[in-house]
Order: sequence, then C-alpha cells, then structure tokens
Amino acid sequence: TVVFDTGAIGTRGYQPENLYTLLSGYPKVHVVIAHLGFPPGQSEKEDETAEILWEQMLKAGELKNVWFDTSNLEGLHGEEYPYPEAVKRIKKVYQMYGADKLIFGTDAPGILGKCTYTQAIRFIQRFAEELSSTEQEQLFFKNAVKAYRIKI
Repeated sequence: TVVFDTGAIGTRGYQPENLYTLLSGYPKVHVVIAHLGFPPGQSEKEDETAEILWEQMLKAGELKNVWFDTSNLEGLHGEEYPYPEAVKRIKKVYQMYGADKLIFGTDAPGILGKCTYTQAIRFIQRFAEELSSTEQEQLFFKNAVKAYRIKI
C-alpha cells in the first residue's frame, strides 16, 4: 500500500492526470490518497480551475485499488469547527463512490494545533450519522483493513 500526499492544488506534486495514469498502470498496488486529494479551500472556492483539478484528482476513485482518507480536512483551510466545508467535500466523494472509498483519519498529532482531537473526531461522526451502520463500519474500519491489507 502506498499513500500519496500530493500537496495542495498549485504545488508541483499536484498532478492528478499523471497520478491517474500511474495508478491505473499498477492495479495490484493499493493506494490511499491523503487529505481527500486536497479539496479547494475557502479562498479557492470561486476558482473554477481549482475545482476542476480536484475533480480530476477524485477521478482516481474510479480505480478499484484507490481510497481517500479524511485526514487533516479540518485543518487544511483555516475553517472553524464544525468544519462545514470539509463535511461538504467528504459528502461529494461519498456521493461519487459511496462509503467504499473513504477511510477515516485525523492526521494527529499534526492537527492538534488547529483543533482538539475530540473536534477532529466529532466532525466526522456528524457526517457518519447519515450513513448506514454498514457504511460506518467501512469508513471507520473495513476500508482501512482492505486498503492496508491488514490481517485480522
């Protein structure tokens, strides 16, 4: 399993089309794209290019070997708790792929300068309240077991 932390939109590492090409060539390698692929933040909301680039990054979710983690969404753009923009971004990925592609993560301890650990968990729990118990198991447990090939 490889975790890609591409960096934010506009950085040299943010190359969604190249990443998709790479990942599609290695279907046996499990891949987790960190931070939900770095969705555009508050300052980038009006930037259509940023939105298009993020949607290109999300295209990787079409591949069977790719998942997205939810780590550090609460800290990416200086948003205040309960992080409504971050929740909106998670919902978008959920609407595209269901719960199959989402892996819960916090990025602790790095996020602790931006929020409490309790806030980092509660904002995801609020999103998860809308999911079935099976989908919650996928988000909080089963997808990570599958993506990271954890033997239980």
